[in-house]
Amino acid sequence: MKESTPKSKASPELIDDGTLKRCSVCQYPFLPDVQPTVNEAFAKHLRKAHKPGQTREDFTKPLPES
Repeated sequence: MKESTPKSKASPELIDDGTLKRCSVCQYPFLPDVQPTVNEAFAKHLRKAHKPGQTREDFTKPLPES
């Protein structure tokens, strides 16, 4: 019997997109001159917009009906 291992979820990260950096999960843009820094702005974005371990697939799933 073959055991399947769960796929690990990639953590959100900043990705290069020309002159911008973007969130790898939601594609939110970060300008290179954002203050105090792009990394700090990204960390703040993660705290507000994403749960730990959330992937792009999780983010794009429709919300369940209430």
